[in-house]
Amino acid sequence: MICLIDYLGSEDVRKLYIGIFEDMGSEYLRSGPFGTSEHRATLQRIRNVKGQKIRRNLEALPPFDAETVRAAWSHNLAIWAGTHIWPDANHRTGISVFFLVTARSLKIHLVLDPEAAEEMVRHSKSIRDRHYLDRGRYYTVEELADPDHPYRQVYAALEPSLLVVDAGVPRKD
Repeated sequence: MICLIDYLGSEDVRKLYIGIFEDMGSEYLRSGPFGTSEHRATLQRIRNVKGQKIRRNLEALPPFDAETVRAAWSHNLAIWAGTHIWPDANHRTGISVFFLVTARSLKIHLVLDPEAAEEMVRHSKSIRDRHYLDRGRYYTVEELADPDHPYRQVYAALEPSLLVVDAGVPRKD
């Protein structure tokens, strides 16, 4: 069985996220409450995210294997995007974390059509932000452990659309 924490630690995810932040350039934080933040201030906010929050997200996904990888993908995305620990690009973080772990462990990637991915992000942000306004907080990993949680259902609906492709990583058989 595969556990995210066996492949990535908190600081690995933070470095991955800083790479996303740097690659996005001016597209990062184009809207929202921190949309006018300076690069240096935003980088400090990223560095201020506690390692235990990152670790909590890594540990929240139950162990999975090749048979349950699609369900694990959707749960993983709900965790990263739903807990919203970073100022922006939480969906990208979840996708990147899972991409790396499945490449290293199962030697596969799960791929979603770009149009479906854009719609997923739009729809999930709409639901999450509406709930945030109603409740005054983002979701917890405990809430997202429920497979019937409405936010998890957004991602679960995409599981049949995921393509499994060879990661091109040599296998050690």
